[in-house]
Amino acid sequence: MNANMVHIKPKTFMMGSDKSIDELPLREVTLSQYYIDIAPVTNKEFAKFIEAGGYQNRIFWCDNGWEFVQTNKITQPCYWKDKKWNQSGYPVTGISWYEAKAYATFVGKELPSEAQWEYAAKGNDNRLYPWGDEEADNTLANFAPGCMASLDRTPTKSIHYKKNISPFGCVDMAGNFFEWCLDSASDNYSWDDMREDPLYKNDSHIKIARGGSGLHDEDYMRCSARDSYMATIRDNMFTFRCVINLKDKSKIAPTPRIEKKPSSLLYYQEKPPKDFDVQNWKLVILHGTKRYELGYDEIMKLPQTTISRRMMCVCNWSIRRTWSGTYLKDLFKYLDIDPEKGMYLKQLSIGNEGEISYDSTMRLDHALENDSMILHSVDGKPLPLEQGFPLRFYNFALLAYKSVKGLQSLEIIDRYELGFWEKKAGYDIDGIIRKKKFYFVDLNTRQFVADEGEVKDF
Repeated sequence: MNANMVHIKPKTFMMGSDKSIDELPLREVTLSQYYIDIAPVTNKEFAKFIEAGGYQNRIFWCDNGWEFVQTNKITQPCYWKDKKWNQSGYPVTGISWYEAKAYATFVGKELPSEAQWEYAAKGNDNRLYPWGDEEADNTLANFAPGCMASLDRTPTKSIHYKKNISPFGCVDMAGNFFEWCLDSASDNYSWDDMREDPLYKNDSHIKIARGGSGLHDEDYMRCSARDSYMATIRDNMFTFRCVINLKDKSKIAPTPRIEKKPSSLLYYQEKPPKDFDVQNWKLVILHGTKRYELGYDEIMKLPQTTISRRMMCVCNWSIRRTWSGTYLKDLFKYLDIDPEKGMYLKQLSIGNEGEISYDSTMRLDHALENDSMILHSVDGKPLPLEQGFPLRFYNFALLAYKSVKGLQSLEIIDRYELGFWEKKAGYDIDGIIRKKKFYFVDLNTRQFVADEGEVKDF
């Protein structure tokens, strides 16, 4: 959080209106607390994303967004070099929903949901416009009365209209630019049965935008007005602001006392390979008589995926993190590997001279069925030493001591081989996990979950 955001406390408010069919049903919605940007993201702020190589770094992008910018060779907003739109203190424009989403990820935030945006605009007094119920005119916002837009329309700074301010102090929420929201498009709110932190998400490439623009009439200035556009559109109608979502810590169960157990890779955590040079390191993949070698940069060019999943550690504790890497199936596709049925996958770690190199074997079909990944980043950053820099292989359906850190090689073999740590961690000769107790906190239900055997994501 920073000084340019405002804290919105948990609250129930009336969302929607009876002025348009797509704003029905009018209903009470309860929101958790969050922070929201006081003003839209400016060109100056967005420049930091460009300068940091944001358009070239896969980790900030969703799958469709990365494909979009790569296919179209996009490296900056559409109007980035247009003096009319690119002034430092003006809202950034000419960006798709995908670019807005990537920037939000870059700064550790998120796009607001429709509900978050609407409540920040109108508060809980059900006002018509961010400034109140006074009819919109050109002294209050940058819009096109009667939809008679000037072909020579110009943007304004977010603070240009002194009355265009919401009950929470958010500026420029009516006119000037549409603002991208996180939601996918929906015809109305009939899908919202829970009425708590509503968010409509599906595979549609059509996304919601709020607030109207300099091309839209007074009806779009209303706090509850909504519209939808293709996520790929990069017109000068669009900008965005971000939110930080907060959890009510009082409702989260405390962490239980857990007996600390030894790490399966203490040697790697405390004794990383000496003089390790990631630029000259190669991941070796062995399949029969074939040998493949891939450098770190080449692996980073493979299809990349970012997911939020639980990882079950050897201490019988689970934590949900955001992981980035390449699916095993995509690696095999890249190398044109089509393994036979009934094979196993053996991992081997990087080792020091005179030290143990840890190994682990699992059923290959199990690894592929569970979308196992070659991970390189966690929570938006490269794997730290204790998580297995430079790479680790992970099958999320298995406990973490089946995952070798500091990966050196993957080998497809026709037999199960009992690894060093597996002999100590409760596996039998067939590689079947013996039932072991595990515990984690389910943040959705805010309660402890205790079970035994393989941990399953939910």
